[in-house]
Amino acid sequence: MYVMHGAAMYKRFVASLAAAGALALAFGAPAHALTYGAGTYGTCQYGTCSISITSSAAVNLVVNPVPGSVRCTVASNQVDVSTEASTGFTLTQSSTTAQTALGDAGGATIPIVGGTVGAPVALAANQWGFRVDSGAFGTGPTSAVSDSTIPSLTFASIGASTTPALVATTAAAATPATTMVWYGLCADMQQPAGSYTGSILYTAVTN
Repeated sequence: MYVMHGAAMYKRFVASLAAAGALALAFGAPAHALTYGAGTYGTCQYGTCSISITSSAAVNLVVNPVPGSVRCTVASNQVDVSTEASTGFTLTQSSTTAQTALGDAGGATIPIVGGTVGAPVALAANQWGFRVDSGAFGTGPTSAVSDSTIPSLTFASIGASTTPALVATTAAAATPATTMVWYGLCADMQQPAGSYTGSILYTAVTN
């Protein structure tokens, strides 16, 4: 029997920009989840330690840009991690590829914001990013906003597949521990109409 010490879950991004200027970003249900590895961690005995990860089913970000104005929407995705390991876990996320921008079939993209977890920055027109209410992001609290002005809060890149971004870390067993991951998207009338897609990977590993 294996001791499971990691869990991962894919989330699908779908963004569409209607000809009238409506922009939507949706997080679908996980394509699949997996666990892997073996060993003994914290207080868990061989064959009894486990870790699992789930997230809320969907997030929709809809933006309706108007001439001369940048409009933004911010919404959350709840991520729950459970583990018996007394050393806790580390939760990260990344793109499933080297590409962090959302892209459409015609080659148009919505780039990720340039900030990092250690140095997040404000969103600008035609960018998207994530934040959590901790660390360099500040305590917030972040609230959902729809089709509003550029938020004063800061955001960061999800990271490419080889450079995942830290979302949360703990130092105790979790039954579960909940992290609200906030995603923001801003757009103006310069963003071409189209359907933009991408995907991310949440990964939780015991410490």
